[in-house]
Amino acid sequence: MTKRIYRETDSRSRSEFIAALASDQAGEVSTAIIDLAHHEDPEWALDQLLSLCSDTRAGVVKAALSGFGILSRRQVLPVDRRIWMTLLAKSADPAFSGIADDAMDDIEMFGMTGRPFHFRSPEPDGD
Repeated sequence: MTKRIYRETDSRSRSEFIAALASDQAGEVSTAIIDLAHHEDPEWALDQLLSLCSDTRAGVVKAALSGFGILSRRQVLPVDRRIWMTLLAKSADPAFSGIADDAMDDIEMFGMTGRPFHFRSPEPDGD
């Protein structure tokens, strides 16, 4: 059983997030994902989380799914059907069903912003 310890999230620049998310260390990526869910630009964070849900490492995917719930609890989760498509697909997988269900529960309780996600081209590292 893994003992969970609370820690304050780290504020990072986009370039720092991109470097951490590209790490081959799943623990480092998972920690960065939780920090990412607290990023000041929730639309950018959401795009990163959606991409990370395709990672081959289960711990990374679980952290990314948790990120949806964090964004919802912060009440900054944009409306985006890709979230539901991802959560529904992962809820059908026994390895991810619990965490996907938790994220869906958070969304049911705290909702989405009501603002649709607007696709944008990649921006330079503008923290």
